[in-house]
Amino acid sequence: MRILLEEIFRIYKKEFLSITFLWMLDTTEALILLLNPYVIGMGIDGLIQKDFFWFSVLMAMEVAFSVVLTVNKFCDTRVYMRIIEDEKNMYYQRFIEAGMDDSLISSRMEMVEEVSEFLEFDLFSILNVIGGIIVSLVLLLFNYNYIVFGRALFVSA
Repeated sequence: MRILLEEIFRIYKKEFLSITFLWMLDTTEALILLLNPYVIGMGIDGLIQKDFFWFSVLMAMEVAFSVVLTVNKFCDTRVYMRIIEDEKNMYYQRFIEAGMDDSLISSRMEMVEEVSEFLEFDLFSILNVIGGIIVSLVLLLFNYNYIVFGRALFVSA
């Protein structure tokens, strides 16, 4: 596990700006998705009262989500494929110089992709779940009584 974390931090330091930009896009997507149910509810309440403010906010959020999602997927593929290619080339050269067996080199090359996939998918998914729980608890705290918040906090724990 320590070696995996060292590799993740090494790659992150090497591609700091690119990965941070992608995580910022991922965070924006997650925030829009987290706020979506609240804005939908406010939009429905507003439409009943013939107030179109929250409906306009909802439409703006959906357009922003589409743009962010498109930019994220476009950049995501290019950045992580470049990282995988650079890492594979570096490891392949190192393994050839060490005189390793072809099957061992092949298995190690698959492990290079796992580090990049962890940065691309798993790490942000973990952070997204934790953030979703925290935002949900905060919304419950401010919109309902303490009993509902306490029960939700107990279930989350």
